[in-house]
Amino acid sequence: MRTLSDYAERMPEGQEAIYYILAGDRDSAKHSPHLDYFSAHDLEVLYFLDPLDGLLAQAIGEYEDKSLKNVDDPDLELPAEDEEDQPETDATVAEADFDRLAERFKEVLGDRVVEVRESKLLADHPCRLVSPEGSPKRDLQRIRRMLGQETEVPARILEINRRHPLVKNLARLITTQSGEGVVGQTIEQLFDNLLLLEGLHPNPAQMVPRIQALLEAATSVDGGEF
Repeated sequence: MRTLSDYAERMPEGQEAIYYILAGDRDSAKHSPHLDYFSAHDLEVLYFLDPLDGLLAQAIGEYEDKSLKNVDDPDLELPAEDEEDQPETDATVAEADFDRLAERFKEVLGDRVVEVRESKLLADHPCRLVSPEGSPKRDLQRIRRMLGQETEVPARILEINRRHPLVKNLARLITTQSGEGVVGQTIEQLFDNLLLLEGLHPNPAQMVPRIQALLEAATSVDGGEF
């Protein structure tokens, strides 16, 4: 098991903070959309897999003069990207189309999200969930859920990667007013995927009928409708 000392030794030169991610297991952490930025910039992230690890990080605060920072923090400040590293503007969903897409996400998800906005950090994933400022800490929520005291999934901020192919496809379907059922079901599935990775999904078995319907639509000759 890697310790803070091991982590500090592996940190690249110039990394100013110790970043960590809370997850239920290593696979969930490894596939988390929160790691997109850090993987792209070769920044080390420490996996905290025990429910008590997050509380420990808060208690420690810093190690060897470097602050411990959760990759899920809404006010997380990260090194700015060089302009040449920025993707081409024409590779993104147009502003008006993105606004329509964000509004559709809000309509479908309702009060399960407090805000839908563009992500500045995502690269390989279509979306991610971020804790809003002033919300209960994720580590406390995990402990309460483990003890059976946390039953409701907390409302989060949903960030969308406007350069992701799936997001582009959804925006196109909304703009052309086609695939209405596919759009809603895909949004629901994207949200459930994130809850699953975060260890927050109350009943993953509920996803099975929707996944089957999406597969039927994907494999139908005419594109399929729900």
